Amino acid sequence: MDESKQPTKSNWLFIVSPCLLAALICLYGIIDSYLDMGHSKGWSFIGVIILVPILVIVLVADLLLKYFLKGRTGLLWLIEIVLIAIIFLYQFRMYL
Repeated sequence: MDESKQPTKSNWLFIVSPCLLAALICLYGIIDSYLDMGHSKGWSFIGVIILVPILVIVLVADLLLKYFLKGRTGLLWLIEIVLIAIIFLYQFRMYL
């Protein structure tokens, strides 16, 4: 069977991974915090400071994992979900 005729569900799940979704959420938080800086008298900048490193870590991890786990969608999702949980717990460890 030709490779181009295979179902693309697995391809979409490989492209739209948990780290990519977390990066989009971080990007939304950064933009929202930046736009709200005038109303919060600069306090929203703390959101930018917190979310930029998370965004960078998540994007780099996503690219590296996709490079090393070519086509292994289930393993990619498992590793990325665990990685996001570790990042979340590390960032907010003082509140837990």
